[in-house]
Amino acid sequence: MKITVSIPCYRSAKTLPYVVEQIKKTVAQRPSYSYQIILVNDCSPDNTFDVIRSLCQEDENIVGVNLSRNWGQATARMASIPYIEGDCTVFMDDDGQHPIDHFFDLVDKIEEGYDLVSADFSQKQTKFMNRFTSAISAKVYTAMGKRPKGAVSSAYFAINKMCTDSLKKYQSPFPSIFGYIYQIAGRITSIKLEHKKRLEGTSGYNFKKRFKVWLNGMVNFSIVPLQLSSMMGLLFSAIGFIIGIILVIRKLLNPSILVGYTSLITVILIIGGLLMIMIGLMGEYIGRMYLTLSNQPQYEVRETLNVEKK
Repeated sequence: MKITVSIPCYRSAKTLPYVVEQIKKTVAQRPSYSYQIILVNDCSPDNTFDVIRSLCQEDENIVGVNLSRNWGQATARMASIPYIEGDCTVFMDDDGQHPIDHFFDLVDKIEEGYDLVSADFSQKQTKFMNRFTSAISAKVYTAMGKRPKGAVSSAYFAINKMCTDSLKKYQSPFPSIFGYIYQIAGRITSIKLEHKKRLEGTSGYNFKKRFKVWLNGMVNFSIVPLQLSSMMGLLFSAIGFIIGIILVIRKLLNPSILVGYTSLITVILIIGGLLMIMIGLMGEYIGRMYLTLSNQPQYEVRETLNVEKK
């Protein structure tokens, strides 16, 4: 069985050699398994790609991919998809926080017949805000019906060949691997693992990048936001109608009552704000449709290493 390991790389010149070496040592424990490691440089400002080049020269089972600019972690993962050769593909980070010694826990579940297996980290070694936004994102995904109950979205996960082959046909300029896999995978599970401390530096995954990933997953595969907008429109129309009737009745019963301009302006501001949010959501959908139909690139590769040898 051949296992592919996909790693998006950014500011990881100091950590990559260790991570790659640990992967090779772990796979070597099972002689019947072979490996392929795909390292995708997301236009890192340090010498990450020089390190990738050196690793590729040492081992032809390592594939290097250098992106034209910084596209983001989700897109960097997608950039590895065309080069995958394995029967099982494991996605992981470049910072050493994912327990490589439990690598085969994910692989074994795939061999049992699961389509997607994710690591469930109960205690992440990250900042509070990162944990908080991840938890909120998970709740929203589940509430919208985009994520099967019990499924875990994690940067450390494995998929089978069926999912990989299907992802090779996925060309959206707003990629969301989990959003796509949740549409096609029938057997999904997770396993409890321990999250380790970073080997070097700090996470570059800020709120803006998390929001972009969340928006891609929410809008690309669901019309729930539009449905919620319609429901909110109906709700506030009904509230406005009821308030109008109450005001008319009060005026008829007591003509001396003055119309409250403050409350009127407040209602207008609330409804106006909601309308702008709804229009923004519709604009997001329409904009994405336009960009998709205009054949916008998902990513652009500047250089590859060891691909010609395959």
